[in-house]
Amino acid sequence: MKKRYIVLGLSAFLALALAVPALGGPSNPIADTAATTKKTAKKALKKAKKAQSSADAAQSDANNASDAAAAAQTTADGAQAAANAAQATADSKFGSTASVTSATSAENASDKAATAVCPADTQPTGGGFSLGGSEPEDATAGFSGTAIYGGGWTALANEIDGQAGTWTISANVRCASTAVPAP
Repeated sequence: MKKRYIVLGLSAFLALALAVPALGGPSNPIADTAATTKKTAKKALKKAKKAQSSADAAQSDANNASDAAAAAQTTADGAQAAANAAQATADSKFGSTASVTSATSAENASDKAATAVCPADTQPTGGGFSLGGSEPEDATAGFSGTAIYGGGWTALANEIDGQAGTWTISANVRCASTAVPAP
């Protein structure tokens, strides 16, 4: 008989444990903790999915930038190849080329000229000049071009009025052989 009372008591306790929360009584702390944990896990999953979406977009942008860089490099390589081919064609038409630089003028504060002369059997194809000395900004070039008499490059420079600095000038010319090489 004692066993019957024990079973009856346990049954009543179990029925009350299930009925009290349903009737608005105190809730089950384990169930509350599980519900809170589930809610937190759902929020974390939502944030992780959003972060994954951002990471996917960033990876796509990086891939696009890499593709653009590769295309730019291909274009640059093509331009370099074209420049090399043009240089080879020009070299084959001129034969040999050489650069000649004139002597540097005296360093003083007066107007001056310099001429770089091409060697025999060559013609000037272009040139330029260099201003130097302690105050090259006190001068300005008035002329730089093929010498009237042909075979070189002349540069003329004048002191800027009101300046007392000293400066130098030198001319340079690129000369090409007049003998065209055999094809």
